[in-house]
Amino acid sequence: MCRNITDIMAVEDGKLTRRAALRVGIMYFCLALVVEAQNVPPAAPARVLVKPTVNSIIVVWASPPADANIPLRGYVLGYGRRRPDVYQMTLDPNAHHSIIHSLQPATQYVISIRAFNSAGHGRAKYMVVTTSEETIYTEYDVPPAIAHLLVEPNADSIEVIWAPPSTPDDILVRGYVLGYGRGRPDVYQLTIDPSTHHYTIRNLQPATEYVISIRSFNNAGQSQVKFETVTTSEETN
Repeated sequence: MCRNITDIMAVEDGKLTRRAALRVGIMYFCLALVVEAQNVPPAAPARVLVKPTVNSIIVVWASPPADANIPLRGYVLGYGRRRPDVYQMTLDPNAHHSIIHSLQPATQYVISIRAFNSAGHGRAKYMVVTTSEETIYTEYDVPPAIAHLLVEPNADSIEVIWAPPSTPDDILVRGYVLGYGRGRPDVYQLTIDPSTHHYTIRNLQPATEYVISIRSFNNAGQSQVKFETVTTSEETN
């Protein structure tokens, strides 16, 4: 008599392994079937945003669609004058923003960003951007609201990504105030330095609605606030 008493599946390094323990009379046999999962490079990063300053460019992006069989291994950010990838930097898979430093004022650059996994590099996204001219920053008025706000919910955390205010370029931004709460904003608040454009809010409840708020500030006061309402995902075993 042959009877299947266990059936276990596992995915590791792009391979699906299925194991079955069989009983034949009083003897046990263990069989393993290994199947190669589809091995393809990741999609391009989503919602890529760029913000130039006088001598730097801020790049923010969202993750490409996840592939449970082939984990993301990181990103390659490239840039150069007139063409991308003259200079490259490799970033870890949890990165969602980077700042390219030591650039020339009033100069056009081509930016590229692509994700990679064990199957190789995915399709790149390209942006052409010109750095700002030399400017004397002042605080004669409050800064404008941030340019963009993106949120990515998980079961117990929310990733918040934003781009700094676009105009006017001569108003100094001293930092950001990020707020959040269940069903309403600003139950909790934290102050973030002006060079940071990504923050992960942790220790949240699954399947719960949160309201995110963010504003820029300087010594003249705070900008108008931007809101985003998002629901954390269901908890999975």
